[in-house]
Amino acid sequence: MIGTRSKPTRSGAYSVALVSPMGDRSPPPASTLVAGSIPLTPQCGVRRMTTTLSFNAGPRRLRDGHGRHRGTMWWREGGRTGTTGRAANEDPEAERHGNMAGDEARPPDGGDQTMRSRWLDGPSLTRRRLLQHSGAGAAALALAGGAAATAPQRTAAQDKVTLTWLVDLPNSQEVADRFTEANPDIEIEVELLTFREVFQQNQIRLGSKADNPDIVSVDAPVVASYGLRGWLLPLDEHIPQEQVDAWVDAQALSSVYDGKRLSAPIWNSSQLFYYNLDLFEAAGVTPPGPEERWTWDQVADAAQRLTQGDVFGFQFEQYNRIYQLQPLPQGKGAPVIGEDGLTVKGIIDSPEWIEAFTWFGDLHTKSKVAPQGTVDVHELFINQKLAMCVRGPWAIKSLTEANLPFRWRAAPHPYWGGEIYVPTDSWHLGVNPNGKHQAEAIRFVQWSSSLEGSRVWRELEDIWPPQESLLEEIIQDPANEDWPGRAYAVAAAEAQHSEPRPLTPGYLEYEEILSDAFEDIRNGADVEQALSGAADRIDREMDKYRT
Repeated sequence: MIGTRSKPTRSGAYSVALVSPMGDRSPPPASTLVAGSIPLTPQCGVRRMTTTLSFNAGPRRLRDGHGRHRGTMWWREGGRTGTTGRAANEDPEAERHGNMAGDEARPPDGGDQTMRSRWLDGPSLTRRRLLQHSGAGAAALALAGGAAATAPQRTAAQDKVTLTWLVDLPNSQEVADRFTEANPDIEIEVELLTFREVFQQNQIRLGSKADNPDIVSVDAPVVASYGLRGWLLPLDEHIPQEQVDAWVDAQALSSVYDGKRLSAPIWNSSQLFYYNLDLFEAAGVTPPGPEERWTWDQVADAAQRLTQGDVFGFQFEQYNRIYQLQPLPQGKGAPVIGEDGLTVKGIIDSPEWIEAFTWFGDLHTKSKVAPQGTVDVHELFINQKLAMCVRGPWAIKSLTEANLPFRWRAAPHPYWGGEIYVPTDSWHLGVNPNGKHQAEAIRFVQWSSSLEGSRVWRELEDIWPPQESLLEEIIQDPANEDWPGRAYAVAAAEAQHSEPRPLTPGYLEYEEILSDAFEDIRNGADVEQALSGAADRIDREMDKYRT
């Protein structure tokens, strides 16, 4: 049996988590026990788990992602409740729609509290690892017999502060390790989740005022939502103004809610117009040059000539997301939401929106140059079943490494002929206002969003940086003078036209309802009715933010 001692509760009592190896159902000592947000790996090989337990004493059989029994958790009411997670065997369809899935168990006494478990691949838990995760001034480790020991003296290993960070970004642990090299008093424990799991875990943990994660991963369009709920610590006094001035304007704008800077950008994005040069030449269509910006009408005209047999002319990679579609109404002079961040009636059902999405719907239903249904734009493009598409700069690397049997090129993002709007934004970091190590978390957030941190991110992951100076370096890089590197320079130059997603505390509701409307329009629904219905639904959802 493995035991760990967690942080002390407000009452001063310690909470202890115990796991019995598979087959061992002997109860632990009759002391106050509860599992908090501590990774546990029993010696029998159970994978690391973060769980919430807060009900009366009793055993609960633990199962892995395949439903196999992997041990028994014992708990007793008392101490501080930790955090929750999701099961590894969740339904893919539920994942796509963002539904919660997970191991749930009711307490044996019929109480109303729930256990949820999160299984993660992880190394076996060592004494040193347990001490690091405990975060307390003292820790107890019972490897034989399961007894919880009395608090020993503080060890040198515990002088190092360990921060928790939930994230879905690749190479996050490597970035954290680079920070620790320069800041040896801070260690960062990265819990790598899926995109949707980050949102769900943030809602569960921050919503319950848990002290973890210390570092909050927040997608730019939900900064306002987190700010309204008090989930982010204001950073105005901690991020130097010269650092903010270095960010792309859109990134600086989306990090603010209610006059307070609540986050700092670590990633960025842009959009490009990609096309298959071989298909263009075969159809006798003259493509745009690397500095030539087509209009949306030119895209539609070329798409009709390029659509032949089972080859489609054009599609957006995110064909039902406001992220890529918002330039359509914006380019016609319409806003995407009211100045109050809540008003949609008279905006998303305006004549400009109706005109823009009539064009969008016609691509799918009249000229039929854009595929309907659920499609993978990347797969269609690399298999030469799609001649043109709008995608982000993340596609450059995957297209380059695919060794494709055709030539592809990229041009600036299309527009209607007037003002230019290019989608942007990506991940930001914030600090948990209930965290126990706010000063250390602020140091990491400040570093991650600085020039130094962004250079590390770009070195490890080739990400799109939020700083204008780094984007200019991409443009001027001699390696990007010719294809395929030229695509990076084209994308970096689009930063001057970048526009953040709608700044509203109701972004998730706004996005989801509009996504339904866009799908209806793709399938032939009346555009005016679809947008009017969406406006009514969103307006009702926004009521809860008006009080």
